[in-house]
Amino acid sequence: MDNQESETNFETTDNPHLAEIYKNLYEQSPGLYRTVDEDGIIIACNNAYAKNLGYSKKEIIGSTVFAHTAEKSLSTMNECFETWKNKGTVSDVELFLQRKDGSIFPVLLNAMNMYDKNGKLIGSNTVLRDMTKFYEAIQLKDNIITKQLETLQEIDLQKDEFFSMISHELKTPLVPINGYLDLIVAEKYGAINENIKSKLEIVRSNSSILLNMISDLLDAQKMELGKLKFDKEIHNLHEIVNETISNLHPALERKGISIIPDLQVNVSCYCDKMRISQVLTNTITNAMKYSENGDKIHITLSKNGSYAKIVIKDHGIGIDSKKLDKIFVKFYQVDNTFTREIGGTGLGLAICRGIVENHNGKIWAESDGRGKGAEIHVLLPLE
Repeated sequence: MDNQESETNFETTDNPHLAEIYKNLYEQSPGLYRTVDEDGIIIACNNAYAKNLGYSKKEIIGSTVFAHTAEKSLSTMNECFETWKNKGTVSDVELFLQRKDGSIFPVLLNAMNMYDKNGKLIGSNTVLRDMTKFYEAIQLKDNIITKQLETLQEIDLQKDEFFSMISHELKTPLVPINGYLDLIVAEKYGAINENIKSKLEIVRSNSSILLNMISDLLDAQKMELGKLKFDKEIHNLHEIVNETISNLHPALERKGISIIPDLQVNVSCYCDKMRISQVLTNTITNAMKYSENGDKIHITLSKNGSYAKIVIKDHGIGIDSKKLDKIFVKFYQVDNTFTREIGGTGLGLAICRGIVENHNGKIWAESDGRGKGAEIHVLLPLE
């Protein structure tokens, strides 16, 4: 309020012609103008203000600025009034006014001090810009964006469901194919010569790879849709780890890789046995992929506070420290060139993370860098 030179003086001029111009500007302006005294009492308003609020000027004059403020903006109006009294100006404050019929509408408020000829503060001139059309435009845009987002989400859901259905349909015929191949190779239907057996072994191996890839795709989609089922009971993790190692023995033997277990007994947790075995299978298989013939994979199981801790450690190509968190992201490959040589979808560890997190556990990777091997750590709450 002290900087009077920067304020507009609306006191009537000695020039009648100029005074008439000021009056017409005030009265005929499409903006909503009101003049208030130091106590917040409206002492004048223009036609647009009265018309927009649905009152006559007679009803408006003498009322307070709060009388025409919507309830949800009363605190904002109070802040504006205090700001004006302290600083002499208010700029670009959004609030809502309330009409005589009870409807409300948004405005942008600007106010500045008004002085008489002698420089005495006599009140404030307030300009309120009706923001209804602006708000309607924003709402329309928001509605369009919301509708587009809903459409995209629906398309995305349809895509996920279609992908899940296709994966399931692809998996269905592969299961009996693999089963019969196992029986034929095991000579359950009669003896076969070694040449045919070796060819069938290749077919069975590739069929198993394809089945595992489709299973990973199917599980990843189910997890994305929140449809991956879990059947949790109290299980002994020592037994689950041993069973998983036993199931992987043929594959380990073929690659010449041995597992060195260090498993604490009587470590139990409330879990889905099949899914935890899937986590172990994926992590051990992943370690096998990046290990050389003759390498060893160390697996430890121990109690760690209120958690069971499983660590799978290999001596393979290792992982750059900057990529440790990324290996659990769907479709991420540590080394695309190397991965193309050994195969894989980049889904195994992402599925592991989803399963472990569903059990309120944690999973992470550690490595000292390229060429120094890697460790996968899994924490599962004890029973």
